[in-house]
Amino acid sequence: MSRVYYLATFLKQIRKLRGKDAEACEQVLIAFQNFVQSGTKPEGLGFKKLSPSHFEIRVDLKKRIVMKKIEADYYLALYGDHVEIERFLKR
Repeated sequence: MSRVYYLATFLKQIRKLRGKDAEACEQVLIAFQNFVQSGTKPEGLGFKKLSPSHFEIRVDLKKRIVMKKIEADYYLALYGDHVEIERFLKR
């Protein structure tokens, strides 16, 4: 069974969110957790493969959550925009 882990850097980023950004992020994380547990992808989740081990989920038009998949588990690593994601993936 797959599990979701939140890396410390990711938690630090989302703790700074307020208002609509925080609400949107929370809703996406709940939907993603349900997807991982059930295996059924809800419509509109915006789950996308970026590389063999990296994936993203769309929070809104500009913001994404990037994660790394190791075996069956997902490690959420970054909340950011396209530029931040590209920089993260190049490391």
